[in-house]
Amino acid sequence: IMTITGAIYPAIDLTAGERERGTLETLAVSPVPVGQLIAGKFGVIVTIAMIGTALNLGSMTAMVHFSKLDQLTLPEPARQAQALSVESTIRETPSSGDETARAQQENLERRRALEGTGKDQMGLVIKAAPIVLLAMIPFAVLASAVMLAACSFARTFKEAQNYMMPVMTGAIIPAMIVSYMPTIRLEGMILVLPVANIVVLIRELFLGNYHPWGMTICLLSTCLYATAAVAVAAKLYGNEAVLFSDIGSYKTLLKRKFIRPQAFPSPALALLSLALLFPANFY
Repeated sequence: IMTITGAIYPAIDLTAGERERGTLETLAVSPVPVGQLIAGKFGVIVTIAMIGTALNLGSMTAMVHFSKLDQLTLPEPARQAQALSVESTIRETPSSGDETARAQQENLERRRALEGTGKDQMGLVIKAAPIVLLAMIPFAVLASAVMLAACSFARTFKEAQNYMMPVMTGAIIPAMIVSYMPTIRLEGMILVLPVANIVVLIRELFLGNYHPWGMTICLLSTCLYATAAVAVAAKLYGNEAVLFSDIGSYKTLLKRKFIRPQAFPSPALALLSLALLFPANFY
């Protein structure tokens, strides 16, 4: 959510904001390749999105570290001394032929194992934070590209905000559904489901569950979607029908006069087709 929120207003200002200020046409006819202009705007959006992500993740990690949440699981000194005395008594009790003593020893070992696991999991948040930050890079690229493409059709700042609502909804709803379903694991269709796969991946990392094969498929699929989104965003933003038409909208691209026959599909169309076919083929 913080990644998407951080990318919204830069995407709006660098597209609809330029159009409202009347600087978009001047910028487009400047002696600079369109690809460099798109790369500059896209770089700003991704950078601000990652800064918001890093600040949010850093604050969470600092809260866990400096508040010493792992100390909350430790008993008070008096209870700890009493527990140690009881444990020593259990260990000294002969277990041969005594089912009660054997059960007490098994419960003691099980409790010790659970306490050790709990302490390790509290430290996993700090250990997994750098990996989570790296995993958020392709997601930030994907979100920024989608927003840049959607805002390219907006003529005003308010219209761009309206275009952003479906984008936010499409990202937040899967994240919320997956967050409230703890039984979902990083396997099956979740591996290639946009947004949901990153949410499940982050949860698994914070829990200390590292699945190399699942993590690889998840990150590669997100990188594929991000690459396709960047190609489509560059195609749309560099389209004259979108930049200079007063009635430019997504319907403009479907008009016959703006469709040029080609012997081969463009890279943007090829990547978009691959990104759509990949999850279907995986399923």
